[in-house]
Amino acid sequence: MDVKSFGAKGDGKTDDTWAITKAIDAARQGSAVFFPAGKYVITTRIDIRKQVVLRGHGRDATTLYFPHSLADVYGSR
Repeated sequence: MDVKSFGAKGDGKTDDTWAITKAIDAARQGSAVFFPAGKYVITTRIDIRKQVVLRGHGRDATTLYFPHSLADVYGSR
C-alpha cells in the first residue's frame, strides 16, 4: 500500500494526514504501508487500529514530520 496512491505528496508542505489515514485504513491486517522518499506532513492524530507496518524508503530518505506538539494536538491536561 503506497501512500502516494492515496494522494500523499511527501513534499514537506502539503498536509498528508488525510492520505496517510486512507492508506492505513485500506491496508490489510499484517501488511505494510509504504512511504516513498519524501517529507510527509502529519497535522492531527492518526489512530492505527490494526497491525500494520509503516515502512519508509530509508532512514535518510523518508521523514514523517509533525509540525505541532502533542500538547497542541491533544490540548493541555
